Amino acid sequence: MVKQALVIDDEEPLRDIISKVLEHMDISSFTAANGDEAIGLCSKHHASIDLIILDMNMPGKDGKETYTEMLNYLNGTEPLVFMSGYDVSDTIKSLQINAPWTFLQKPFTITTFREVVSKVIPPKN
Repeated sequence: MVKQALVIDDEEPLRDIISKVLEHMDISSFTAANGDEAIGLCSKHHASIDLIILDMNMPGKDGKETYTEMLNYLNGTEPLVFMSGYDVSDTIKSLQINAPWTFLQKPFTITTFREVVSKVIPPKN
């Protein structure tokens, strides 16, 4: 069961909304404003990260670079929700992910976000 998510997005209001929605889903979260922050959080909290929500288009390190570097600390089986306002399907496919993952097109509604997250996390018993 997912208990802790890492939310990575350069837009603070969106990070805040995502964290609040996750909280209502009984998932606490760490938040990162960019790739370097996310990698730092992974290095410190890798054992407690059960879900990754990652914006693919950020200044500095993009989502692909960020995820690739985070794998130095993670086991690579954490479920993922990739987000973007652009078509990043080729980029995501190039990552060769061995975990449950899905893509969330920005902008999205809270209802859509909840549905997408529920697709990649195990159901509660």
